[in-house]
Amino acid sequence: MKPCVYRGEQRGERYDCWNSRDLVHTGTVHRDTCNRCPFVRKPDFFAQTERLSVKLSGDPYRPAPKSCGSCGTVKRRTSATQFVWPYWHSGASGDELRWSVRSVERFFDGPVKTTIVGDRPPWYRGHVIDQPRIGPCANRGFRDMLSKMKTMSQHPEIDSEFVWMMDDVYLIKETTWDDLDTPRAYP
Repeated sequence: MKPCVYRGEQRGERYDCWNSRDLVHTGTVHRDTCNRCPFVRKPDFFAQTERLSVKLSGDPYRPAPKSCGSCGTVKRRTSATQFVWPYWHSGASGDELRWSVRSVERFFDGPVKTTIVGDRPPWYRGHVIDQPRIGPCANRGFRDMLSKMKTMSQHPEIDSEFVWMMDDVYLIKETTWDDLDTPRAYP
């Protein structure tokens, strides 16, 4: 079989064919006809991806604000949203935390407060709540994370509503509080 951009799914002895300009058919052709077709055109990867690519204009698309319910009002957060990362510097294996913090600062739509619970990375100049890693014990990683979560939930410098982040979690497009507040696991 010669590859062809017009050829679709095989249905028994017939193929779907999307070449409606040069051929007169009902949308499917017999396998032998398809093999002898003079209008075969090889797929061009670059032409197809060019057609599918999104071209950015001078004015990027911004989705309309989402309403909170049937009344039609739009939720707006006037206060800064706090993003909190638990962090252990000696366990880090690269610049993941730096990229995560930058992604929040770049893509979150609204004022942001960033806080790190644990060790201060050498490059970070923002808010840090110092908390040393717990000593050697069984399930050390789990217990250390649990103690940092307890600090996040009880510390007076952490807002009552905050976004719990990890160093390998990134925002990759414009994100609003509504996007974060929408449950994803259940409708």
